[in-house]
Amino acid sequence: WLSPHPIKSDYPISAIITALEIQEGQKVADVGSGDGRLTFPIAKHVGRQGRVFAVDLSDMDKFTVNMKSGFGRWYPQVTAVTGKIDDPLLPANTMDVVLMVISYHEMTDYQAMLAGVLKAMKPGARLGIIDVPGSRFTNRAAYSGDHFIPKEVVIEDATAAGFRYLRAVDPASPPGSFYFVIFEKAE
Repeated sequence: WLSPHPIKSDYPISAIITALEIQEGQKVADVGSGDGRLTFPIAKHVGRQGRVFAVDLSDMDKFTVNMKSGFGRWYPQVTAVTGKIDDPLLPANTMDVVLMVISYHEMTDYQAMLAGVLKAMKPGARLGIIDVPGSRFTNRAAYSGDHFIPKEVVIEDATAAGFRYLRAVDPASPPGSFYFVIFEKAE
């Protein structure tokens, strides 16, 4: 699991952009951005009038994202954020789209994180979660250690946090490799 995850390296970013209806000029948060593999294609899509917040827990990932953006010269619309385990530290009521790719299963304080994401989103904004399916456990901590989480658990968590479930999207990967679920912040 230490090597780049296939969805973060060869998944068609255009499919994510289309499914989440990301538009030029929008504000998007890539929560669990790592080194920014998805951040920069999304930044190119939203253009200089948009903004992409690359959120991760690691100061090293923040530094890497800042380096790749030319410290604002090449991608001035990218802002690297060192979030907290229970808060993405995003500005309130600003995000049009929040994306979590192969990161939700790592969130041990998922309720607080989802509350922070919800707070950051505008009414009608979309949340996309792509993760790896697996068996259901009674011990929530097992998902982080095994690097997967069942789709049903994600849907339960997000709806309990106040999101409205919209749909599951075919992730265009080998069957069973990933799932992609989309939610909306109620207006």
